[in-house]
Parts: sequence; C-alpha cells; structure tokens
Amino acid sequence: MRIVASRLTARPHWTLRSIVDRLDDERRRLTELRAGPLAVEAVFEVVHRQFVPPLAHDFVLLASVAGTEFTLREAAAVLGVDEDVAEARLDALIDACLLEETFTRRFRIHELLVLFGRGLQRDQAEETAALDRLLSQLLATARTAFACAASGDPAGDVLGWRRLPDPGPPITDLRSARDWVSRTGHTVLAACARVAELGAAGLLGTAIDLLLAMGLFAAEPGMRRLDAITRTLAEAAADTRAPTGPISGRCRRARFRTAGRAEFLHSTIALRTGTYADVEVHAQRAVTAATVSGDRVILQQALSNRGLAAHQRHDYPFAIRCFDRSAELARRLGHHSGEATSRLNAAHARLRSGAELVLAACEPPLGDDCHLRFAERLPQR
Repeated sequence: MRIVASRLTARPHWTLRSIVDRLDDERRRLTELRAGPLAVEAVFEVVHRQFVPPLAHDFVLLASVAGTEFTLREAAAVLGVDEDVAEARLDALIDACLLEETFTRRFRIHELLVLFGRGLQRDQAEETAALDRLLSQLLATARTAFACAASGDPAGDVLGWRRLPDPGPPITDLRSARDWVSRTGHTVLAACARVAELGAAGLLGTAIDLLLAMGLFAAEPGMRRLDAITRTLAEAAADTRAPTGPISGRCRRARFRTAGRAEFLHSTIALRTGTYADVEVHAQRAVTAATVSGDRVILQQALSNRGLAAHQRHDYPFAIRCFDRSAELARRLGHHSGEATSRLNAAHARLRSGAELVLAACEPPLGDDCHLRFAERLPQR
C-alpha cells in the first residue's frame, strides 16, 4: 500500500485505474511494485537468500508448476515424492511463511510469491517433468469425473496417451464430480495455461485431453477461464501439424490427434458463444485432423458440430449428411446417447426441410410412438 500510495503521490495525473491497469499485467506486476528504495521483490530476495537449498528448490518448483492453489496430492505429484514426504516438505515452507494451509490438505502461495518464484533460475527439464506429473494426476481424476457426468460416452476411455496414475479420492456420482471441479478447476486451468507459457509442446496432448474432460463442467465455479485457455492451447496445437523435418507415421498421427482435439474444443466454445461461422471453420479442421489420425470419437462429435452449424445457416441437406455420419459412427462406437442425439438432430433437419422420411428417421431413437410425437409437426402438402 505504501508503494502504491507513493507512486500515485509522485504522479498526480495518474488515477487509481492507471495503477490497476499496470498491476493487471502479471509480467510487470513486481516491477510496478517499486518506488525508490521500497520494493516488494527486494524483500522476497532477502528472504530467498536465507533458504537452505532443498527449501528453495521446493518453493521454486511449486510456484512455477502448481501456481497459487493446490492439494497435498498435487504437490506430491509436482515434487515427485509420496504424500507423507510431501507433507513434511510443505510444513517447512509453511514455517518459512512461504505457504499457507487454507483447508485440510489444501495449500496456497501468494500470487506475488508465485511471480517471484517463476522469475528465479530453474531447471527447465525438471520443471517440464513436474508439470507432466501434475497434468497426469489431474487427468486421472478428471476422467473419473467425466465418466460420472457423461455415462456411456466413449470419449472418457480415450483421454490420455498412456497409463495414468491412481485417480485419488473417489468420485462416485455427478455431485461429487462437480464438487471436485469446483475445488480444483483453478489448478487445472493454471496447469494447462502453464503448458502454453512454457512452450511445452510435448505436453499439449495431455493438457488438451484434460480440457476435453473438463469441458462438461464449463458452468462450474472455478472454470471461468476455460474458453480463453482452450483457445490459447488450440492455437499452439495448430502448429503441431506442420513439422519442419522428417517425421514418422506414428508421430504424424499423434500431431494430428492433438490438433484435431484442439480444433474440436475450439468449435465447442464457438457453439457456446453462438458464433456459428467459427463452429464450421474449427469443426471442419477437426474432422480433417481426426480422419488423418483415426480419432473416431472426436470425428463423431466434430461431425455433429458441423451439422449444428449447417442447421443454423439453414443448409439442411448438409446438416442431415453430417448428423447421419455422426449417428453411424456413434452406433459403431457403442455411444447410444450420442447416436440418439444425432438421429434426432437429423430428424429435426429433415422436418425443417420438409423431407417425407422424417418419421422413419425418428424411429430408432424414439421407438414405436414416434408417429404420435411428430405427426402433427409434419408440413402439409
């Protein structure tokens, strides 16, 4: 407060909005909190020089990777140790006033300390490995939450590149899934944003899969930045399709898999915001990439998004083709709710276009009573 007051006094033409706008930029926040001999960063540097090396190492790694809020389990993943060892090391950080325990086994580092820690010298390879462990831990739990929110959706079975760690605390129903998202959403988004900040291309696939799993919970507290972070990762993933040198077939498929999922996420955001031209652009790219990579789950959902965009612009024949392809893929995947949704969407497009076969198209998802539900809505000829 003294620093802010001093800067405002020395600059009478500044308003409170002027200093707020300057402090809003994380990259320059610590620099802005300096006025003559007064500087927040200088205080942190004095304290940091007094740390013993293990304590300094843990602080820098947690600040860089975990960010401002995390659980004991997540801290253990970042540090690469079991929870008992991690708890002892976190206690040392609490005693040094670098960390506070907000709830049982939940911890917080002040955002200014996080910015200071990220500005210190660190081992980039170790940092990337720690972020990989954290993302894998979060994805393991997010898959369980996804399964509770979207029972029967095969997307949950294909999230993740490899065998994931134990998902941790049990999530047994939708309520517990939403509770977990509300508590952990900030950590998830911060970890995914860190992938983009570090330029960790090797972690893009895991981060995008994590955002796919969290997409069902976009309206939950703690998920406000989901769309912005998804766009950032989608843009980064778009570059992975164009390697500069020779590449194996397997790596090529992996690159297209990541890019296709990112484009699908981008199209889903556009659906939420009602920008249907963007839905078509990104869903078309997702269809192309998913076809190349053989990612049938994403192909099925991207086709559905293309159908919705076509329906919105009244291109009903194209919408019907997209929905029919999506329904057939869903049937092959055993995704019954996805098949029913696509068939109903196709039936609605046929109804709007005046097609005579609308009732036959409705029968698979609705059963024998579909004639009673739709007969009155058929256009009169």
